[in-house]
Amino acid sequence: MGQRLQTVSVWILRLAIGLWSLVFLYYLQLQRDNLIASNFTLYITVAILIVVFVSVLVSGMIKVRHRSNATLAIFSVFIALYLAEAMHLSLFYYPGFPEYSPPISIDPDVRLKAYQQNVNLDKRNQFEVVRDLRLRGIDGYPAFLVNNRKEWGELWLTDKRIWPLGGHSNKTTVHCNESGYWAKYQSDERGFNNPLGSWEMDEASQIDLLLLGDSFVHGACVNGGDDYGGLLRSEEKRVVNLGQRGNGPILNFAGLVEYGLELKPRKILWFYTENNDLINLRAEASNVFLRNYLTPGFSQDLRNRVAEVDHTVNIMTNKHWNRIDELQEVEPIDMIRYWVSLRSLRKRFGLEAAPQSEGDTQYKVDKAIALLNEGRSTADFNDVDASSSKKQAQNVDTYLAEQELFVLILQKAINLATRWNGEVVFVYVPGGDRFMDRLQSPLNQKDTVIDRVRDLGVDVIDLTEAFNKLSDPMTMFPFGRGGHYNSLGYAYTSKHILRNLE
Repeated sequence: MGQRLQTVSVWILRLAIGLWSLVFLYYLQLQRDNLIASNFTLYITVAILIVVFVSVLVSGMIKVRHRSNATLAIFSVFIALYLAEAMHLSLFYYPGFPEYSPPISIDPDVRLKAYQQNVNLDKRNQFEVVRDLRLRGIDGYPAFLVNNRKEWGELWLTDKRIWPLGGHSNKTTVHCNESGYWAKYQSDERGFNNPLGSWEMDEASQIDLLLLGDSFVHGACVNGGDDYGGLLRSEEKRVVNLGQRGNGPILNFAGLVEYGLELKPRKILWFYTENNDLINLRAEASNVFLRNYLTPGFSQDLRNRVAEVDHTVNIMTNKHWNRIDELQEVEPIDMIRYWVSLRSLRKRFGLEAAPQSEGDTQYKVDKAIALLNEGRSTADFNDVDASSSKKQAQNVDTYLAEQELFVLILQKAINLATRWNGEVVFVYVPGGDRFMDRLQSPLNQKDTVIDRVRDLGVDVIDLTEAFNKLSDPMTMFPFGRGGHYNSLGYAYTSKHILRNLE
């Protein structure tokens, strides 16, 4: 009777292990396009599962006296695996997975191009990337984007809350993802994308270049050093980069007011992005607070209020971060379910695809994550296409008033620079829409804008000229789909800027 019970138990164990392997293989096949794991990790996992399944089959063919030992050996491996899962889940579990942080949905065409270019697409969202950094002991933060102009204006009016022009100071900053990886940089002492020490000055070493602009200047979506500031700095230029995603002309001018008087750079590179600068200017001009910068003498004295800026940025970031945490409390039964399905280890190795929920809680979490990632750019190019369509819908307007206001702001910048014999240089930044024949009026009025800038006596560097020398300008954009430049695009256009500065 005992021998028979042992035989039955062995068969049950073998059947359970075999079915487990088949179910896992089926899951990987079903979700292969939604997994974060690299192809190498996926292939290794599949190979291991096949070996396990074959071992179960082989163990049934060996002699009876050895069959139990073989089965128990295989089963002991599973015991060790689940012990590792329990330890990992208890030590490294964090809210945000699985349901609350689904991998980014990647456009099929992008997946194909990434495969052809041997690019492993990182499908994590910004929330997860920051979480993973913190688990490794790195004090990571999402890039702080000064986009919610209505909220900031109300806070300034009600309690004189400081309005930051940068992000968290001296932090590992997670920016955005368009080329398949999440771009990161180490922020400087004042929260901008510069190496530490960039603000140090002495009488014998003046700042050569001060960069003003939006996301293209901020460095979206490439790692620190591959942006304009890093590339110009590699040519032995002393550079301070004040670019921030979402900036329009008034916010650019605000940066010059707050920091230019201290830095007194030889040249101010004013980057103008044809895709959105006039649209952003309209939003900025309607903001009660930002209009103060058009008044002579106005300043928040931000260069001497770094601690206050950090405090404010932390409040705004944690407001949305804590909201996500509140919505992610996990019941004990959920933790057991995660353990049984090895969800923590699968998450760690990118072998999990989160289910898509349409429930009310999921909707709230998605909204909270959207707030945290406000202004984000990801490898989901459907968002880029939607944004482009929205801009085109606005193009029926001429934006003539914004053109006049822009000229006024640029003249103010010129007047400010004359205080230290500085020079303003205008850099025209074309977007991918231009080279895909999707740029419509007024955003395609390049010649008009450049002519008006030259009427002010300002030198112009037109990056369109550099792109026109290429047989296929879209190679300068991630997967040829638009958005910001890829690292090749930043490097190519930075050389054009340097040639025109000489």
